[in-house]
Amino acid sequence: MARPDVFNDTFTSGDTIVFRLFIKSSKAVEPLDLSELTAARYGIFDKITGASILEKTLGNGILIESPTDGILIVSLTPADTAPLVNTYNHELELNINNQEKVVTVFQGTIGFIEDKLV
Repeated sequence: MARPDVFNDTFTSGDTIVFRLFIKSSKAVEPLDLSELTAARYGIFDKITGASILEKTLGNGILIESPTDGILIVSLTPADTAPLVNTYNHELELNINNQEKVVTVFQGTIGFIEDKLV
C-alpha cells in the first residue's frame, strides 16, 4: 500500500462497533495475505494532543477472520465507546512478518455523539 486509506465516520457512544475490513495488497486488487501478520494495532487519539484514548491489538479486539482473503475484524465494545463523546483521530496499522513490513491501512477521524437512551 503506497498510502493509507482515509476512513471518517460517526457513531453513537455506548454502541458496539465492528469494522470488517478487506485488506488489499499494494496492487489494490488482490487481498493482502495476512498469514504472516505478527501484530495489528488500532488506536483512537485526541485530535489536539495526540494522546492515546483507546488501543486494540491482535487478540484484544482485533481478529483475523480469513488470512488468505485479507479479512480483519476490529471490535469496540460498549464499554470502549461509552466515554467517547467527541471527534478523534484513528488509525489501523499492521506488522507483517515481524516488522519486515509495516503497513498503515487507514487513518481518519471517528466521531461519537451522545447516546440519549442511557
